[in-house]
Amino acid sequence: MGKSTLALHLMSLGTKFISNDRLLLEKGHTKQTMYGVPKMPLINPGTALNNKDLASVIPDADHKNFSKLPQNELWDLEHKYDVFIEKCFGPDKFELSSPYSGLVLLNWRHGAGKTKMEKIDIDHRKDLLPAFMKDPGLFFLPKKNQIPDLSRKSYINALKNQPIFEINGGIDFDAAAKNCLAFLKE
Repeated sequence: MGKSTLALHLMSLGTKFISNDRLLLEKGHTKQTMYGVPKMPLINPGTALNNKDLASVIPDADHKNFSKLPQNELWDLEHKYDVFIEKCFGPDKFELSSPYSGLVLLNWRHGAGKTKMEKIDIDHRKDLLPAFMKDPGLFFLPKKNQIPDLSRKSYINALKNQPIFEINGGIDFDAAAKNCLAFLKE
């Protein structure tokens, strides 16, 4: 759906990187904290070709070949490159935790018109739950006799009173990144 690509577009606008694959939320007394996973994002060539900060990710020979491909072929291409955050965006741009502000869900597709970001109520859009429900796997070490609650109800309760947005319509990373940044600045 473009989660890594959108995150990297946001970084080009000045944000920091927290995680590529999973985020774990911890509810505090007054706020929630999100914890990331120390794993580099993997991107397809189209992502690097369309973001000046990622130009160094693709070797010169590959860059020349991939830049000749039509956009629709680049989109479907499964040829991944590691993004070394500090090399592309500078030092101190990868953090493993941050205050949690809200959730953005990508529900867009090619050719579906203008990109829109709309606030949603997850109680009324339970169809979107599978987009972000994941087993923490190896990334969560429970305390002795602790079993994480991965039920739908648990996810809904963890996100209660938190802003949730759906980005729908057509795929436009620049528009989506600007909308996300406007929310973060609020």
